[in-house]
Amino acid sequence: MFKLTKYEFRKNITAPAILLGVILAVEAFFLGSIALAPEKMAGILSFSLLALIMFFSFFIVQIFSIISYSKELRSKSGYMTFMAPISSYQVIGSKLLSTFFVAAIFGALIFVILPVNTAILDSTYSDASSFLKSMGDFIELIGYNLKEIFINIVIIVFELMISFFFVVVLAYLAISLSSTVFQEKKFKWVVTTVIFIVLYVATSYIASKIPTVNDPVTLGEAFLGELPVLGFYLVCIVGSYIGSAMLLEKKISL
Repeated sequence: MFKLTKYEFRKNITAPAILLGVILAVEAFFLGSIALAPEKMAGILSFSLLALIMFFSFFIVQIFSIISYSKELRSKSGYMTFMAPISSYQVIGSKLLSTFFVAAIFGALIFVILPVNTAILDSTYSDASSFLKSMGDFIELIGYNLKEIFINIVIIVFELMISFFFVVVLAYLAISLSSTVFQEKKFKWVVTTVIFIVLYVATSYIASKIPTVNDPVTLGEAFLGELPVLGFYLVCIVGSYIGSAMLLEKKISL
C-alpha cells in the first residue's frame, strides 16, 4: 500500500506544491518586510495574509482529495487504478494516507511557522507588543484566564484538523454510497450531498453528546478530556474507510 501511497502523492503533488510555493513566497516577503522596513506595517499585513493562506491550504488539499476520488470513479485512469490486481482497501487506504500526509505537512507548517513569526512580530513592533499586553490585561480584568483561553484555542484547532480529516473520509463514503446506484446519473452529486449531510449531522450530534472536561487547567488535561470525542471520530474514520472499500469492491460498477 505504501507504493500506492507514493504514487498517489506524486500524482496529486501539483496543487500542494503550488500552495507551498505561495506560502514560502509570502513568508519571504514577511521576513523581508521585517528586515528592510521594520517601522512599516507591511510585516503585520503579510503575517495576517500568511496565516490565512496556511489555514486555507490545509483544508484545500483535503478538498482536492475528495474531488479527485469522485472524478476517478468515472475516468479511465480511475478504472485502471480500481481494476488493478490489488485490494480496494489498499486503493482507498493509499488515497487517504496520501491526503493525511500532505495535510499533516501543512498542519505542521501552521504550528511551526506561525508561532515563530508571532515572536518575530512581538520583538519588532513595540506598539503591537504593548497593544497585545494591554488586551491581555483587559481580558484578565474582566474575569477570563489567558492560559485557559490559549488551551481552548489549541484544542479547538487540533480538533478541527482531526474532524476535517474525518469529513474527508465521510465524503469518500458518501461518494461510494451514491455510486452504487447512481454512478452514471447527472444528479449523482445531489445524492452524494444529501447522503453526506445526513451522515455528518448524525455523527456530529452523537459527538456533541459525548462528555468532555470543562475548564481544563493544563493542556494535557484538556487533551485527555477530549479523548472520548477524538476516539469517536477515529472509529468513524475507520468505519467510513472500511465501508468505502467494501462498496468499491462489491457494489460499485466501474
